[in-house]
Amino acid sequence: MKKVPPGVLALSILLTSIACVRRTPRGELNPKPKVRPEQDLAITFGGFIQSGPRDEVLDGQCSRNATRDSLQCDMHNGFMKWNITEITFQVIRTGDREDEHYYYRQRISIAPLQTETVTIKLGMQLPPDTYDTIKGRSLGPESHWQWLVVGAKGQSIE
Repeated sequence: MKKVPPGVLALSILLTSIACVRRTPRGELNPKPKVRPEQDLAITFGGFIQSGPRDEVLDGQCSRNATRDSLQCDMHNGFMKWNITEITFQVIRTGDREDEHYYYRQRISIAPLQTETVTIKLGMQLPPDTYDTIKGRSLGPESHWQWLVVGAKGQSIE
């Protein structure tokens, strides 16, 4: 094996390191991308951003598991200018006494116009559905719980 003179070795290392430096059009070395801060988004009853466009909505579908102690929700981010990073759900148990409200904050990452699945462990059991019948025919289940999105956090992509 041939010995490489130390000067040639040092020059080749220097040239290699210069070639690996990436420059931006303004001549800055490896700028760090801007990290957008997470912001609270005021969500209205309909899933809109308060004072935001009415054709953009954060919405989805939730169903309970067999033991009624968690919800699995497919949430759609209809906000064009926001990556959703957190959703606050309200679960309402309805029944004989006053309705009970429970709040669950769940971390999630949903890009604009995308749908992601989130599972919420409730720490309680949802009440069973009831079935009314007329002349022996079931009218279908009546659910004694509801859910809705009451808050969110996101990062602007503008």
